[in-house]
Amino acid sequence: MRSKLSKGFLATLRLAVSCLEEFNRERGLSLRVNRATSNDVGCNMLNRKEIIEYFSDWKLNNDEREFLTRHASRYAILLRIVTRIVKKISATRNKRVYILDVGPHFLTELLAQSFSNTSITTLGYKNTRLYSEDHIATHLEFNLNLAQYVEKWPELQKYDLVIMAEVIEHLYTSPKLVLKYVRTLIKPNGYLLIQTPNAVAIHKRLKMLMGHNPYEMIRETVENPGHFREYTLNELKIIGKQAGLVVEYFQYNNYLIPGIMFHNAVKIITGIMRSFRQGITVVYRNQKAK
Repeated sequence: MRSKLSKGFLATLRLAVSCLEEFNRERGLSLRVNRATSNDVGCNMLNRKEIIEYFSDWKLNNDEREFLTRHASRYAILLRIVTRIVKKISATRNKRVYILDVGPHFLTELLAQSFSNTSITTLGYKNTRLYSEDHIATHLEFNLNLAQYVEKWPELQKYDLVIMAEVIEHLYTSPKLVLKYVRTLIKPNGYLLIQTPNAVAIHKRLKMLMGHNPYEMIRETVENPGHFREYTLNELKIIGKQAGLVVEYFQYNNYLIPGIMFHNAVKIITGIMRSFRQGITVVYRNQKAK
């Protein structure tokens, strides 16, 4: 009996230590952003409800409307992080902040509406149903899968911040090659923000335990083939380091609704074990050479 109790206690202790280690690993930029702070950098920071309301009069199809509803919380989280980055850049450089948004989408419109002291360039495939071209300084049509060919890398100006939100998982080219190219687009001490699904989120683990593949088949459309590869936080750290980038900040989040992640039991588990959450956000810095 004592042996069983001891084993149970040790297992609980190991779990507690693991949770504390996870808590301590999440670090970096302060996310304590309120509307007063956001106004300092010309930001009209939107919450989930305001994001959905903003697009209420847009002529979106059912799939687009559903996508927006599911991802509005993710956009709100991303805007808070971008606010901190823009504020940090503005404080040190005291000028307009140049942003490159990779894979223009709803976020492109939200960035343009949220920040008055930025210039936004987009890279990827156009989808102007989801944002207004009037807000965009320049657009470059380029498939990042071609980053595997150095001779095809387009030369662009350098940016203070490059955003790849829900992009990297859609690429079949090695992320190491992709980020090596992207790094050439970032100013010294500029930032790269990546937001992507967590490959080992709890709902995917549960599906595997039940004998189901948690990842969908590659789709038959070239324009939207789905996810080729999802990543863990540790993999994203390694990939960034291989590309010459330094991790400035990272966090796990639950933000997609509705879904299994919002059942009460799962909410409790992911509240303790952050690495079980749905999504990962990583901010890298292009450290200036000494």
